[in-house]
Amino acid sequence: MRQGMRQEAMEQDGHWNGQDRCCKQTRVRSLRCAAFAGVIAGLLMALGVAAEPVGGSAHAAEAETPWLALHNARTRLVASAWIDEAGQSRHLAGLEIEMAPGWKTYWRNPGDAGGVPPSIAFEKSHNVASATVELPAPKRFAEAYGSTIGYANRVLFPIRVEVADAERPSRLTLTAYLGICEEICVPVDFELSLGLDGRAGRATTHLPALTAALARVPRDESGPVELVEFASEAGDGGGAGKLTLVARYRSASDVASGDAFVETQSGIVLPAPAREPRPQQRSARFSFDVPKDLAEEMTRGPLTITLTSETGGSVWRRALAQP
Repeated sequence: MRQGMRQEAMEQDGHWNGQDRCCKQTRVRSLRCAAFAGVIAGLLMALGVAAEPVGGSAHAAEAETPWLALHNARTRLVASAWIDEAGQSRHLAGLEIEMAPGWKTYWRNPGDAGGVPPSIAFEKSHNVASATVELPAPKRFAEAYGSTIGYANRVLFPIRVEVADAERPSRLTLTAYLGICEEICVPVDFELSLGLDGRAGRATTHLPALTAALARVPRDESGPVELVEFASEAGDGGGAGKLTLVARYRSASDVASGDAFVETQSGIVLPAPAREPRPQQRSARFSFDVPKDLAEEMTRGPLTITLTSETGGSVWRRALAQP
């Protein structure tokens, strides 16, 4: 029983000790195993091969962690070297989450129906100067009492990583708190840790998925969706008003999947808009009803407008005139 627990712990940590395998498979005493490991280490040294300490390096480079089971989901941390926009070799990691059919997790703003947005930190990392999580373009889901914004089935959150000292190995340790939700929302918290080379020089099999996810992160106004119209109307007698946007897409195929998310400066998101696709013009018109209690909130600072499509999105900021 104790050996089974020990094996599970080692597999979860992503380390498999050759000495422990020897002990488990042959069931000899640990002293004999240690002696055997010492002989192997001596042979390696004689051959000029550097042997790692028993148990493996604490910061050996890894391509991914083992999958960690969550509530109706599983998650892992993956990584690869990549060439960034400036042509520099960098570390690119990713938090990958796979969910059971019908379950989802949320964007930074879960929508007017409520939810648990992701909270991700890296304070426990070693030799990491910065780690920035990027959120790919989300989707909207209709709920009984409004709509939610997030991701279903699978999502990969890219993480841009800068090491503090490229001459030393690093360890990226992520702690996360987020919701896995269907009709009810289940908050989960977990920790994942992955070793990185100091110098980002080795691409892994995860690079295509990581770069594809990064391409779907909404960018600034140079992104793939253009805001071509922005207008507002005050409500009669202080009632509900109207906000109208027209988005233009780079391809007609993006019109069907396009959406618009409008947030106030304090982070309140407007309810789902009425949507009018215009495929021949490669555009769509979005009409938001602005609730009376949000009319003043809308004028307190610039609105953040995220326009999305299957190929990514753009972020625009526009201010409404004071009433």
